[in-house]
Amino acid sequence: MGFFYGPRVSLMLGYGSYGYDMDTGGGFTESTFSGLMLGIKGSMPFEKKVRAFVQLDFLLSPTYEEGIVVNGLADSSTSFHVSVGGQYTYTPRMTLDASFDIRNSKAKFKSPTKSVAIKDMGINLGTTITF
Repeated sequence: MGFFYGPRVSLMLGYGSYGYDMDTGGGFTESTFSGLMLGIKGSMPFEKKVRAFVQLDFLLSPTYEEGIVVNGLADSSTSFHVSVGGQYTYTPRMTLDASFDIRNSKAKFKSPTKSVAIKDMGINLGTTITF
């Protein structure tokens, strides 16, 4: 632990699963994009207490599944997430965090030719407390 006053780069590897509820016209069904997640995050301090960051992560060859099959099996799918934000060090053990996030997921089908695209944007406000 401790304060490192300088740029930081983090690499991320893990499993991601993003679920959505979709209106099919005849009711709602769940759709899920999931797979191996790969990401990178870079941050840079502007002064001792303020740090800005940019993060990009995406699912490698994600699978697309529906709760009630409406579109069938996807021939290809993509999913990525971009986040831009900042962190203010309120105390040595507490930070105030804010970010703007965009998540974009898409599945393409060949028979019949169609696609499902879901875009999710949000503003996150919160705090991080280190114990």
